[in-house]
Amino acid sequence: MDAALFEKLLSQTESETLDFKREFYSLANDMAKSELVKDILSFYNTPRTANAYIIIGVEDKNGVPVLPPVGMKDKAPYDEATIQEMVKDKASPCPVFSLAYFDDDGKHFAAITIPLPLTDKPARVVKDFGKLKQNELWCRVGSSSKNMVAVDDLRRVEDYFAERKTYVQLQAYTEKLAADYAGKTIMQEDKMTLADVYIEPMFGVYKECWKKDEKEQYFHKLFTEQKETLHLFINEWVQNRQINTNINVINGNVILLLGNPGQGKTSLCKRLLHDYFSKYSEQLLEKPIFRIQFRNLTDVERLIANPLPILFDHLKSIVPEVDRNLFNKSLLVLDGLDELMITERLTYNSIDQFCRNLLRSAENMEMKILITSRYHVDIEKLKNDCLVLNISLLTLQQQQDWLQKYQKFHPECELTLDLLERFNKNYEYKHISELIDQPILLHMLASTFTGKDEDIAQYANRAKVYDNLFTQLIERKWAKERQIEALKGLNQKDMRRLLQEVAMAIFLSGREYLHKTELEALITEKKLLQNAVNLQLQQGSALKGLMMAAYMQETEKLSAEEKTPDDLSNYGIEFLHKSLQEYLTAEKMWTEVLVGLTKTKKQGGYEIGYEINMPDEVLKIFHNLFGMRALTKEIAAALRQIIALQPQEARTKLADRMEHFLPLLLQHDFLYEYSSSSIKPYGYPINMAIQTCYGFWWILTHLVEKRDYLGKLESRERLLFPILNFAQTHDCIVPFSYQNLRSINFTGVNFTGVDLTGANLIGVDLTGANLTGANLTGTNLAGANLSHVILKDFNIDIHSVILIEVNLAGAYLLNVNLSGVDLTCANFNHANLIGLNLSNTTLNGAKLEDATFRESNLSGADLNNAILCRSNLIYCNLSCANLSHANLAYANLSNCDLSHANLSHANLVYANLSNSNLSHANLSHANLENANLSNCDLSHANLSESNLKIYPYIGYKQLAKVKTLYGCKGLHHKIHNQLLGNFANLFEENIGP
Repeated sequence: MDAALFEKLLSQTESETLDFKREFYSLANDMAKSELVKDILSFYNTPRTANAYIIIGVEDKNGVPVLPPVGMKDKAPYDEATIQEMVKDKASPCPVFSLAYFDDDGKHFAAITIPLPLTDKPARVVKDFGKLKQNELWCRVGSSSKNMVAVDDLRRVEDYFAERKTYVQLQAYTEKLAADYAGKTIMQEDKMTLADVYIEPMFGVYKECWKKDEKEQYFHKLFTEQKETLHLFINEWVQNRQINTNINVINGNVILLLGNPGQGKTSLCKRLLHDYFSKYSEQLLEKPIFRIQFRNLTDVERLIANPLPILFDHLKSIVPEVDRNLFNKSLLVLDGLDELMITERLTYNSIDQFCRNLLRSAENMEMKILITSRYHVDIEKLKNDCLVLNISLLTLQQQQDWLQKYQKFHPECELTLDLLERFNKNYEYKHISELIDQPILLHMLASTFTGKDEDIAQYANRAKVYDNLFTQLIERKWAKERQIEALKGLNQKDMRRLLQEVAMAIFLSGREYLHKTELEALITEKKLLQNAVNLQLQQGSALKGLMMAAYMQETEKLSAEEKTPDDLSNYGIEFLHKSLQEYLTAEKMWTEVLVGLTKTKKQGGYEIGYEINMPDEVLKIFHNLFGMRALTKEIAAALRQIIALQPQEARTKLADRMEHFLPLLLQHDFLYEYSSSSIKPYGYPINMAIQTCYGFWWILTHLVEKRDYLGKLESRERLLFPILNFAQTHDCIVPFSYQNLRSINFTGVNFTGVDLTGANLIGVDLTGANLTGANLTGTNLAGANLSHVILKDFNIDIHSVILIEVNLAGAYLLNVNLSGVDLTCANFNHANLIGLNLSNTTLNGAKLEDATFRESNLSGADLNNAILCRSNLIYCNLSCANLSHANLAYANLSNCDLSHANLSHANLVYANLSNSNLSHANLSHANLENANLSNCDLSHANLSESNLKIYPYIGYKQLAKVKTLYGCKGLHHKIHNQLLGNFANLFEENIGP
């Protein structure tokens, strides 16, 4: 009892949670003792939401404490142990309480504290004792105690304890979740936990979440970095505080948090659960928190259609005491939405439908929902429906803070603060800086790093980091301490193969783990371990050794209703991070392909050919690797990086072999076999064939740089369109770089994520195609038809793209960088061009009729002879642009910057130039008949030989500032005479510069 709480209680009156006593209870006989027991039982059984107190040493009058309090005569008449012993056998269950003595202002006091009960039943008297009778149930009513006999009173108490049972279960559930943050070691560390090295991440807010007037400020930024940490933001959000007055979304109770694998989404969830439990552990009935991992959900169709009921049913299987009321006011943490998409082969549309249904059903509820995902969600479709955030990459300071924490446990680590700064600031180390801005990769780098300058190049890509990690990890088990006893007889090569097989099996399972029984069956089937080691599996010691050597862990997987007492598969084996499993899966795929296609037969010491020569043998290899499950973009990226590390000779040899088999496999449409057994569990044969084709093509196109494979095929479309369709439904990159795609009809095709670097697209028909997100670096689009094409946020270096005579009629281009590009004679008629960078772009003879240029930059652009009639160029930057001989009839050029622009011989009939800056512009021989020049700046403009039949849209004061009016026509006679009288030199032929 501290002084602050004592003062607070003295300001209250007696109630169902507070009683005052002048002196300590008399314990002279059973009748006197029963008074103390009765009071403790009464407070214990009273329905309440806070601790109850009996304060001794305070006199009261009608329940109001008499101040100042008098204190007890004796300092501590009885110790707590005596009182506990006296109470413990008088009621069942035994009420929990504590006794403490304290002094205040030199006086003695005692406080009996009765906390909220942790049992599911009220405490009843077990035997007659003093004034108490067996089976009585005492409860506090107002400021007095009462034996509950009325049915309604009894029901009220029983309902309260049923609720307390729920609280106890909630507390145990939440405490278990919270323990993952500070209670479990990470990455096979002996002592270090997540809490020891955790760095609070920063975050960004999606541009569509800002109010309309704020969006313009962040128009070119997908996510706007915030100054506060993500934890502070979420804490404010949980407490319904004003987060940011400029953020405006339809449902602010839902956060969609995006981040790359290894960036800390799950770690953040663990920390959030830990902090939440620490802060709200006494209020879990008012503020419950639940965590559901998407990978554990199975009824996916119903989940998508009706999310909250399915989530509630799943939660009930884990915490049966949870009811709808608690669920509806909870903080619901849904971790790993991307895993649901990957494991269940869902499309973007399915995920979008799930998100929309979830938002709709949670819109008018107290519930708050935090969803984490990789960038597998089409946030453009969600627009401003919910708060969309992303986890920021680690800054240099955060990396250094993490390293200092890490080095407390690993002083031998050779990574230093200075090296981190060097990696971040020097461009030559860009390949390393891209590895250390995510916690998981920084951890891996620190655990394997050697600080010698000559060794730094080995970290050129992520694949090399993972390769070093597993190599060193395995080698440590064969170093000074030698092998783990259970793994003796297993060499390093076999261990690596075993890890690859486990990773591949997990990938094919569609989960992130294998059940124990599945792992043991795999080891036996593949003959991965020696017989002696296989025997050890039965005792579990070999399995434990395997996990210690592989950054793996054993974890309970099946939900409560699925368990049986003897079900060993309740426990699964998983890698400690998904990226570890993804890398080893890619390594397995590469090894199988390389060895399978390039292994040779020998006779008499000489090579006599390849072991595999038949197309069906090749198809079997790729079918087994890629047909069973679609290649994910993460594994595809790891494959690309692994290939980049291989010697060029080996890559070229494999490319030659695969190119030889490509047309032969296309004849089979990559279909390996068709049977009813092949349909399940991996899907339909056609889908499996397309998946196989994509895996084959992915490896082939990354073996030799700039080699064209499609130009040599007779039926390119047979390969092209299945791969394009596959990529759109699986969020994968399509590698068509340097391929000959000439003269193919791509009408309406979605090229999102397609790599067209250096591709030949001369004369292709791309009418209505979506090129948003496509890589067009070096692409030849000369003469291509891109009418009604869609292109958004296109900011790559496009200088090498050939777009001469390209047809972009009706196209929608948003935030595209076309600076310096040659667009001679391009067709932009009726195009919608918003936020474009067309500075210094060549648009000679381009057709731009009825085009809309909103907020575009055309400074220095060459628009000589361009057709811009009826185009909308409001607020555009056209400074120094060449618009000579351009047709701008009826064009809207209001509020434009046309300073120093060349508009000689331009047709500006009925053009709107109001409020524009035409200072120093060359308007010689321009036709300005009926143009609107009100409020425009004509300072030092050249209007010689121009047609100025535009009165009353031009004034004397404007023309008085021009450079010359020599030879101008159509000028109103009043203005002409007025200017002639005051500024005659304006009408002279030769004037100075």
